[in-house]
Amino acid sequence: RLREAAGKDAMILELLFRGVDRRNVFKASIAINEILTDQYQMLEGIDFKLKVAKTASSVFVAFRSIEFAQIVEQTIKGVGLGTGHHLSMLECLQVHSAFDFSADAEDSLLSLRQDVQNLQRKQARTESERAVQAIAKGGGNKVPRGNADAVPPTTPTNACSRGWHNPRHGVVADPGHGVLGTKDSGP
Repeated sequence: RLREAAGKDAMILELLFRGVDRRNVFKASIAINEILTDQYQMLEGIDFKLKVAKTASSVFVAFRSIEFAQIVEQTIKGVGLGTGHHLSMLECLQVHSAFDFSADAEDSLLSLRQDVQNLQRKQARTESERAVQAIAKGGGNKVPRGNADAVPPTTPTNACSRGWHNPRHGVVADPGHGVLGTKDSGP
């Protein structure tokens, strides 16, 4: 059972947005869904399943295959959608995989493992398989090759903190950060 759980955990990623409030984590989950759908050509419920953690600033993604999880882990920070909105959100992103999940992940792992099992029963889609393979080879024309470790962990002085203000964890996005903004930028 332990080996089976470890195999399923390899198909799960934790996308951690430390210090980001629940509302903006939910908005980030929508952006992650858009990235996986538009850039990786995946379909939710067939290729992946998203869950926003109840207690953490994390979005969990269960994938149908280890390959999908590995490629997304390696490339998601390199994703550019042309609008710049998602790029600011990705500055705050820390990607965690099996054996590196945050302590808060424990509450979600059982249902995520079940999601992995359900996704594995779905028929593979050639669109997502081809897109992921092209991205892995660096030949994807939508997603530039990235590195999940390229951005240092979130600290008060890195790029993430330039877009987020944390008055007692009531994080507010800078108006210029679009999709994660909580206030109108105004003139």
